[in-house]
Amino acid sequence: MGCVVRDDRGGFVRARTAKTRGGMPPREAEAWSFRAALLWVKEWRTQRFIFELDAKSVVDAVHEVRGNSNFHTIIEECEDILKHFQEVLVVFKNRSTNQVAHVLAQAAYSMTGPMEWIDIAPEFLLCNLISDEN
Repeated sequence: MGCVVRDDRGGFVRARTAKTRGGMPPREAEAWSFRAALLWVKEWRTQRFIFELDAKSVVDAVHEVRGNSNFHTIIEECEDILKHFQEVLVVFKNRSTNQVAHVLAQAAYSMTGPMEWIDIAPEFLLCNLISDEN
């Protein structure tokens, strides 16, 4: 998982990586990653957020009726966490418009545990941060 937090002008605020449990189907891994990001952001007690996900199935599930699968159970947990925010949007964005999150997720594979950067982006993200802003 890779997530990046930007301010209202698109500037870097924080980033985080973590690994998902092994053997999880991709759709469940995407939902688990969203849940982990929500829990991370909830800690800050910030009330307004726009979550831009490149996993259309997760965004669609947040806005639609559920089923009875592990995926939908994770989505229900996400919805419970979303209730803690005053104003929140969950929207789909193509991966090509947010390479930073994709690069972070790829970097998680080579890291021994979760990593977090505050205020200063890691060097390996700098060119992607610049290209995402344009």
